[in-house]
Parts: sequence; C-alpha cells; structure tokens
Amino acid sequence: MMKTSKQSLDILVEQFKYYRYNVGNIKVLLDGQNINLDIELSGDTGKRVFNIVLHDLF
Repeated sequence: MMKTSKQSLDILVEQFKYYRYNVGNIKVLLDGQNINLDIELSGDTGKRVFNIVLHDLF
C-alpha cells in the first residue's frame, strides 16, 4: 500500500519511534484468499490498533 499511495515509510516509522508497548495481541484470520492480521499494541504512552491484509495468497 505504501508503494501505490506514494507515501514515505517514515510516516509509519514515526508512529512507533517513541513508544514502548507492554502488551501486544495479533489475531490472524483467513478470509477467502486473503490473510488478515488484526494488531493491538498498548503501553504507558498509548495504544495502537491497526490491521494488515495480505491479498491473494492462495
């Protein structure tokens, strides 16, 4: 997605640079030919929730 949107990877890196997470959960789901990763990170400085979709793997 970063390549097709022409956005710099630095935007993503900055989101995690100054954070320390104590708890992390990853849920892996199979949706047809896609794999979905639902990710939750939390710590003293805040919480991040995002997902990654890997398309057409099978």
